[in-house]
Amino acid sequence: MFKKLFANAGGCAVLLSIIILINLLLACSAVKVPENQILVKYEIRHAGFASMELEYFTLVPSKTKVIPVPHDTVFYDTVFASRPLYMSINTNESIGFYGEPGSTIEIQLGSGDRLDQRVHFSGDLADMNNYLVLKKELEKKTGLSGEINDLPVEMYLSKTDSIQQAKTIQLNGCKKIQASNPFWKHQAERIQLETVFKNYDFASFYPMNHSDNLSKEWYAKLKPDQSFLLSKPELIIVPEIQSHLDMFMARKSSTLNNKWVMANQQLMKEEGFIKPSSFEFGVNYVTDSVSDIDMRNFLLLKLTQRSLDKGVLKPVANVLRLFYNNSTDSGMISFIRNLEAEYKPLQPGVEGPEIVGFDAKGSKVTLTSLRGKFIIVDVWATWCGPCLGDFPAFKKLMDAYKGKNIIFIKYSIDEDKKRWLEYIQKGEPTGPDCMHLVSENGTECNLLKDYKFSAIPHYLFFDARGRIINIAMDSPGAVLHYKYLDKYLDDPEYQ
Repeated sequence: MFKKLFANAGGCAVLLSIIILINLLLACSAVKVPENQILVKYEIRHAGFASMELEYFTLVPSKTKVIPVPHDTVFYDTVFASRPLYMSINTNESIGFYGEPGSTIEIQLGSGDRLDQRVHFSGDLADMNNYLVLKKELEKKTGLSGEINDLPVEMYLSKTDSIQQAKTIQLNGCKKIQASNPFWKHQAERIQLETVFKNYDFASFYPMNHSDNLSKEWYAKLKPDQSFLLSKPELIIVPEIQSHLDMFMARKSSTLNNKWVMANQQLMKEEGFIKPSSFEFGVNYVTDSVSDIDMRNFLLLKLTQRSLDKGVLKPVANVLRLFYNNSTDSGMISFIRNLEAEYKPLQPGVEGPEIVGFDAKGSKVTLTSLRGKFIIVDVWATWCGPCLGDFPAFKKLMDAYKGKNIIFIKYSIDEDKKRWLEYIQKGEPTGPDCMHLVSENGTECNLLKDYKFSAIPHYLFFDARGRIINIAMDSPGAVLHYKYLDKYLDDPEYQ
């Protein structure tokens, strides 16, 4: 799935007023930062961007902040944190930095050819954050472009080893002040793990890139079991580690699920039997195998969050029960309760929130106006590669159900309406069973907010009365293969 973050810049005037007030207060007196906060000072001079997106990698997912940036400005931001925290500034480029509770981080953003000329840190933890800037600059120079995946194994390993050595030399040269701070140990492990993760990807995509398979020996070396990550709870504050732990537990859940299915074929054939969610196996594995409280809470959160991706609560009721019974983190429990509450109005059988789009002539079309027919909505955009890649399968799905009581809507969230119009006029299928609509507000449209998703392509399925059947339907290829639509189209309950 192609991921794109949609940030809302609403409330900018209030935010600017708060920033001005904080600036005045800080200018009048020296401020001691409370032990549960990180104070970040941003000083911007000739930076060449109109807004900044601030992201904080807390264990409980948090929303990004979007802040308008005048040409030259100074402002402060307060981050509540009970533990060390990685953060990032996203402008024309992404800049990662690090903070600890009670610290003041000062960031100077300006112009220059190199990243370390455009970004400089002072104040607390300056050595650490300037190191992160230099590390990113080194990664740009050494490069791990897609071409490295086409190399033979020995050449690939030689390249990645040399990059790892260069990063290690740089790290050792930057440890000047506070050399005993755990940050430096974490960074040394991070360098090693970056190579491990890169090797894993190299092995995974090797057959695609080389039209051949890796030997068992190379495969075992390059793609080891990543369960070792569970023994590194001190690293869960690192964004990349959070991401890889999440992916590891998703794979583990799938493996345990498949093993259970193979062992329970007869049970699954029994009338009325309901198979457990695959994530239930992952949650049970975590509660049985992970002793560190922070690690266990984090993994339970990620598995439960993944189980809610399709927005359907009934099949994951046991996952939710296990989460609430075993999580001890109040912030994570509150996050899942809020997520559950958001999805309750979007359950199968409920009338879906209105969808509004405009056809090629500018005429308004609504979901309500199409009642009497089943509806599949494909949410896409011309700039989304995976969306375009799904088009052939979507056309096959339309052809397979041509003449049935169903309308296929291709709903674009393009902001450039001219580009959208030119694309669909190149020969995209149209007719009484296929409708092309575009959002009025691009990526800020209500459809994304009302149906709680931000990644495209995304597919929604409604019955002939406008009631929800599925707000996160599988890809059109899978839907066609498993004949998913058949059980609904001929059932009077959905007519």
